[in-house]
Amino acid sequence: QHGDVPIRDYLILIAVADRGDSGRFYSTNELVAFAHQYRLPHNDVWIFASQQASEQVFKAYDSLRETGTTTTVINSLNQIVAENDGMSSKVASLYPHDIFQGNILEGIVIRYVSNNDEHTIKEMEQLRITSDDLLAIVPPSTKIVVPLLGSSA
Repeated sequence: QHGDVPIRDYLILIAVADRGDSGRFYSTNELVAFAHQYRLPHNDVWIFASQQASEQVFKAYDSLRETGTTTTVINSLNQIVAENDGMSSKVASLYPHDIFQGNILEGIVIRYVSNNDEHTIKEMEQLRITSDDLLAIVPPSTKIVVPLLGSSA
């Protein structure tokens, strides 16, 4: 069995290939912007733009890679963001992993983005704001309704 049994039906956008541009894949920022434009769910995205925050991420990865659950990994990454305010940020998913995908985490994708690229970091901060706005308008429902056979619910 791969991963956890999903708690809810879900679809998560994890990659976009632009067939008109030599088949290149969208950057993280492009993927999140595309997801926002079409209201598609994407995974949580964290950005750590300092050496200290990056070192904390890899330390957390080393300690959690074998035993970490969704809850422990997300809490750890959120704590690193809190400790590195201004140099770290989180773009929240419209489908929180623990509510939809369960508590088993299949993996973490880590991408290098130069911290000299202020445009990328500012763009990610704007995407964070957009994601927060979307979550305020349409918060994910944590209520799971399972109709019983023969009922009209």
